[in-house]
Amino acid sequence: MSIKLVVTDLDGTLLTSDKKVSPRAMRAIEAMRERGVHFTIATGRNTASAAGIIRQLRIQAPVIVGNGAFVHDPDGKKFYHKELMPEKDIQTVMDVTREMDTSFYAFDEELIYCPRTRATEESVRWFAIAKNPILQKSFRWFDTYEQVMQAVSGRTAKLLIIEGDLEKNARVRAEVERRVKVMIVNSEPEKLDISNYGVSKGRAIRQVAEILGLKKEEVLALGDGENDAEMMENAGIGVAMKNAVDAVKDAADFVTLDNDADGFAYAIERFVLHEE
Repeated sequence: MSIKLVVTDLDGTLLTSDKKVSPRAMRAIEAMRERGVHFTIATGRNTASAAGIIRQLRIQAPVIVGNGAFVHDPDGKKFYHKELMPEKDIQTVMDVTREMDTSFYAFDEELIYCPRTRATEESVRWFAIAKNPILQKSFRWFDTYEQVMQAVSGRTAKLLIIEGDLEKNARVRAEVERRVKVMIVNSEPEKLDISNYGVSKGRAIRQVAEILGLKKEEVLALGDGENDAEMMENAGIGVAMKNAVDAVKDAADFVTLDNDADGFAYAIERFVLHEE
């Protein structure tokens, strides 16, 4: 059965390390479009952070953002799925970050809310905001955790903890998991993405395929981070990047080249365009 939908992660997969889409990847995307293959993204980013790449790639299929908490059309006006976190779970995670002196970020579709603490301010460097003026405008800083809580109540679908000390990162993750039942994954080694239990890119892929009237066997997914593992299991062909974590490689059907060696394009040429 031929592939009719390609879903790709962004950071570490489609995008190079300097956050660009290579010319070869763009050619592969255009070739898919000419053949009538649907193409979309599945990312942990929120809508505002992904908007530029959605426009650049001229995506027409529903997009997956917030690790699957949101599924909406490319312009963000029509939502097919939207799953917000309950206030008590947000508060629990916030308490852990305060007690363990680590960073805290809360996301809605457009903005990123955070307390003005040493740990959070120091961790902002991981966002590479100097290269992303849209992201620069997305941050909303508050003097207290209580102010953050008031601002995010009833509008947050994803939390983020950035902790560059990987041993501490593991301890923070374990403490969050001990206190509250949520979906928590390392999207990158230093980043803990947190959302409602059951939210995943894998579930969102099934939703997009259903919207487009496609079967699992007609879907190809590409990814590299822990939050991409379920995508491999919910696609006819799962492709892990060479730079992917072991959980993704183990779940994948094929391991392509890394994100700086046109691994995305290589996989598309092989499995969708059949240029090999």
